[in-house]
Amino acid sequence: RQGLPFLDSSKDGTTHWVEIAKTKISYNQTNFTFEFGKFDRQWGSSTHSILISNKSPSYPQFGFDWDITSNLRFIYFHGFLKSQIPDSVRADTYHGIGKRSFDLPRSIAGHRLEWSPTSNLTLGATESVVYGSRQIDFHYLMPFTSLWHMENHLGDIDNAQVGLDVSCAIKENSKLYFSLYIDEWTPEWTFKNTNHNWFAYQTGFNWKNIIRKFDKLTLEYTWTDHRIYRHRFPVNNYYSHGYPLGFWAGPHSEDVYVEYHASILNSEITLRYSD
Repeated sequence: RQGLPFLDSSKDGTTHWVEIAKTKISYNQTNFTFEFGKFDRQWGSSTHSILISNKSPSYPQFGFDWDITSNLRFIYFHGFLKSQIPDSVRADTYHGIGKRSFDLPRSIAGHRLEWSPTSNLTLGATESVVYGSRQIDFHYLMPFTSLWHMENHLGDIDNAQVGLDVSCAIKENSKLYFSLYIDEWTPEWTFKNTNHNWFAYQTGFNWKNIIRKFDKLTLEYTWTDHRIYRHRFPVNNYYSHGYPLGFWAGPHSEDVYVEYHASILNSEITLRYSD
């Protein structure tokens, strides 16, 4: 389930509260959609994505979705995250009676290309970058330029990621999928004890209409390295409101997830197991 943006304690009392707000405005053409607002998104075929997931609370963003051809799709977005790192430069501005804090800016840009060479096979490639200390960087507003390249062009001060995924429909009612998330990688060190294999991977299986019509079984396995989602400069961590933007359990995790969902007598029944 999506994380809650727990706010600070009451400015005048001892309680805490949560505010949840989502809105999205879309402009749609035949093969193109532009959208902006405060919402969440998820990339990939898995239930709990390791790439871009809807685990973190919604955040302001804008972007577009373009069906270039019938089997080729391109997605781009730019979002504004919650770093929860106080901005010491502005600390003296919001003090006195009823002190307030102002966080350092943290933003994310990402794009994704999906290609379906056949009706039952979809390949996906994603790039994303998290950057801080400035509200918006023009370099990351160019949707079709490699974000990894731009991050290096700016002096390797930001946090870039790459993701690959594939989904294959075995039959009309079943699908296999696999995802790979690459945070850092030095190819020549791949098989050394000291390496940059900061990876996460995930594989899963969906099966519909097993026992009765419209029921669904999901099996999913996820493994994440202990070094992913974090950065040498904490302002660039792959987090918003304290939640990872990818896999819900964050780095250094391993999870086996099983879910069965069915509609019985006008009721929805869902059984879940996670370990």
